[in-house]
Amino acid sequence: MRAHRLAVALSLMAIFGPQLLAPALATGAESDLRVATILVQGLHRVERDQLLDDLALREGDPYRPDLERELERRGRHLPYLRVLRVESRVGELGMHLHLRVREASRLNFSPYATVLDDGELDGGLQVEGVAILGRAERWLGRVLVGSYAEGLLRMEDFRLSRKLPTLGFELGISDYDNPFITSRVTRWWSLAGPTFRLPAGGRLGLMGGWERVDSDPAAGRDLDGSETHMLSRLALRQPLPGRVLRLSLDAELRNPSDERGYGRGVLALDADRRFGRWQLNTRLASGLASHASPLVEIPHLSAWRYLRAYDIGLFPAREFHFGRLRADLRIFHVPVRLRRGAELERMALGPYFLLEGARYREYRRLDFSTAWDWGLGLSLALPTRHLLRASLGVQWDEDGRHRTVFILEEL
Repeated sequence: MRAHRLAVALSLMAIFGPQLLAPALATGAESDLRVATILVQGLHRVERDQLLDDLALREGDPYRPDLERELERRGRHLPYLRVLRVESRVGELGMHLHLRVREASRLNFSPYATVLDDGELDGGLQVEGVAILGRAERWLGRVLVGSYAEGLLRMEDFRLSRKLPTLGFELGISDYDNPFITSRVTRWWSLAGPTFRLPAGGRLGLMGGWERVDSDPAAGRDLDGSETHMLSRLALRQPLPGRVLRLSLDAELRNPSDERGYGRGVLALDADRRFGRWQLNTRLASGLASHASPLVEIPHLSAWRYLRAYDIGLFPAREFHFGRLRADLRIFHVPVRLRRGAELERMALGPYFLLEGARYREYRRLDFSTAWDWGLGLSLALPTRHLLRASLGVQWDEDGRHRTVFILEEL
């Protein structure tokens, strides 16, 4: 009887044992797999090693089951790529990866937070270039019109070596009315410096240079209404765990030769999250400024202009706290083909709700002021490389006054 039971047990183990042990064996085999070869197809303007560095991928790296999806996600954040598709197959030597690449256009034209407010236009056009010199560098040109006019040329992420930080420079000119003195101000600046990579996709940029500020009628430190400053800038961009929150810090310090200077800093937390048909965008920001120069740069925007288009200029305050919530309900989705032979994309249309407010203290004032508004309207989101969004709506302030606003922006 015992011999019979033992024979039955051995028979069952022979039948079901391999099936029970297969997942464990497969998991062990997968953990031992390594990337044997990497084939890159479709790359022309950027070197292969540059792409693999940006993807943090090399032959001999351990392979894991979700590696293909992770590489495609990283590729969506590279400015010189439009599409990255990763295929894999197992061979005798390990895992063989095939990266199919479609490079982004050399030049891309887009609106820059263009705001048409009851007939008053603020905003402009932005031109982005990618890898024109073949170093994966990014170029940006911007022209703004309206109450604040600006021309800007910037290059970022120019790489000389894998072990060195990337380099960049910025040249600009702006023209605006200074509300604290009855003068028209023209500002010129030039900056250059390195950018360092931080863990989890963060970036730290340090730049230094000079600026010249001219005023008409003359209101500057010199008799001709001009001032020349040394200028330093710090820019930090750090995604937080979960990829929903983004922390940013921007700071500038001016140092005139007579030791009078001007410094400012803005700390912001941005969040983007999608819940079904709802797209939520939030921003919390706080800023401080110290003013010790007779000529103040920037307050070209009123409080309301800042609440709607904070990226165009700086807030005319020495201290402020700002909050913004926008909710888009994407009800209708229409398939569109942006170019011949391209994949179908979905254009979204629906209502939006906006709520924003600020608590701030202006120069030469001790008490704080508050401002807030809310708005309703329709938005149209068109999927390009960055999301292009057009919004038409009405906004009310705390006194009940309303205004019609049309905003065209690329997110």
